[in-house]
Amino acid sequence: MTHTTHVQRTAVVTGAARGIGTVVARRLAGEGLAVGVIDLDEAECGDTVDTITGVGGAALAVAADAVNEAAVAAPRARIAAAFGPPTVLIDNTCIGPLAGLEEMTTQQWDTVWANNSAARSSPPDMSSIAAGDDAGRVDYASTKATLIGIAKSCALRLARHGVAANAIAPGFIVSVLVSPGAGSASGQVMHVAGGRWTEG
Repeated sequence: MTHTTHVQRTAVVTGAARGIGTVVARRLAGEGLAVGVIDLDEAECGDTVDTITGVGGAALAVAADAVNEAAVAAPRARIAAAFGPPTVLIDNTCIGPLAGLEEMTTQQWDTVWANNSAARSSPPDMSSIAAGDDAGRVDYASTKATLIGIAKSCALRLARHGVAANAIAPGFIVSVLVSPGAGSASGQVMHVAGGRWTEG
């Protein structure tokens, strides 16, 4: 007879004190995962944790500011010590725009960006478990994707003023960083891109 040992998986949900975060946390717990319930105020996570543990689930409330990379280390360690390294992350940390495009200050821009891209400060255990290397320039690629979103939002916002906004995404441009011999572009990538190079 073969005996199988069930290993409980661990999930981390940020912004889990209320709203979408608490619903997601409860759903994951219902699927059998232990859940690290993260929000700015640990006490405010109490209802979410009580709901999960009240039906036999496993959950731990932890206070953390996901925007502050240094402040995430201790909460991450608490969750890992209680349940094991997280293998599921729900990055629900988000705030809405603080001002319109014309009135937004640099500080407001930075605040929204920091909050809504807080996954950078989230548990690294998953990448070390699943990948083992740095396959993928998430920092770089995310900025490019963001620029497309900015262009779309500006187009919608400014159209009534007769102002057009667009984002142009060219193929690879031969440069010091990207060339036929550079390691940053593989044959597979160039095949997907059609194999066409532009001198620049």
